[in-house]
Amino acid sequence: MVLADISGFTAFMETSEIDHSATITQNLLQLIIKGLTPVMTVAEVEGDAVFAYVPAEKVTRGELLLELIETTYTAFRDQRHTMAHNATCPCAACQGVSRLDLKFIIHYGPYVLQKMTGRFKPVGSSVIAAHRLLKNRIQETTGWRAYALFSELSLEKMGVRPENLHVTLESYPDLETIRASGFNLDKRYQQLINDRIVILSTAEADYSIPFTFPAEPPIVWDWLTDPIKRNNWSNGAAWSAIKRPHGRTGPAAQNHCSSSGAVEEILDWRPFNYYTVNLSKWRFNMLITSALEPVGKGTRLQFHMKSRLRLPRRMRRCITRYIADRIMRLEEAFGNMAGMLADNHETTVEKV
Repeated sequence: MVLADISGFTAFMETSEIDHSATITQNLLQLIIKGLTPVMTVAEVEGDAVFAYVPAEKVTRGELLLELIETTYTAFRDQRHTMAHNATCPCAACQGVSRLDLKFIIHYGPYVLQKMTGRFKPVGSSVIAAHRLLKNRIQETTGWRAYALFSELSLEKMGVRPENLHVTLESYPDLETIRASGFNLDKRYQQLINDRIVILSTAEADYSIPFTFPAEPPIVWDWLTDPIKRNNWSNGAAWSAIKRPHGRTGPAAQNHCSSSGAVEEILDWRPFNYYTVNLSKWRFNMLITSALEPVGKGTRLQFHMKSRLRLPRRMRRCITRYIADRIMRLEEAFGNMAGMLADNHETTVEKV
């Protein structure tokens, strides 16, 4: 369960013109919903917060939730900056949008779905605990206005633990003490925008292959980067994670394919947008960028490859094409993945 809550909302509404402040918060809430819904289901918009949930079995790679939160927060910060920069109206709402920020509460536990006001909503003690966590001591003890706070149960279920977490014990009436850990989203945002950019364009690549998948970018990203899912569609590959600096996937993380002996090192990692890796085997190295672009309700993948051999470009192109077509069999592999995504979508529709 995820609660995305706009910080500073009450003061913003009380000191601003109601029509402009309502429009601003509505736009930001819609942006949050758009960020979460490719993976999660929105149960309700609760004033200044969005409450969303997803069954655990649909998230086989817990790090996807981290990426979803960080990507949503990045979009929120970018939109807030754009609103403030373009504001020509002198009213307090338009001039004060930069006072708003965003925090996330993440919790795991059982719930049942009850139909309320025409839609299904999770109910149960775990839902109560998630909402109680909105009132916590993180800002008081750290000074953070933007943060993600994970209950210990959610971190254990996700199977990932980022570095430099701030641990807190939160007590509430009628509930057991909840151990939770948070990290500073503002600091993470600054890190993401300052990271080194390594991306191959079509012009730079020795070989490119486009492919369209029947799912939104976060879902396609998960199938491309989750070793378990990846092994299901990539023609006999056996990928596993061997290095995760700072406790998660990102630059300097490595994967190993035991069937081919190849090692993949991540150079640039921009969730749901693109990632670039260096693929190496013995002395052979190849640069690969996978770039995702939403197309309707699907995703267009541009898969760019460039050999790092010191050879004339014509020879590099021939070698790279041979590897893509004959060894990696990319067209077939991506076709496998598209079929699995379609089957997964049909199964989900049937369950709903």
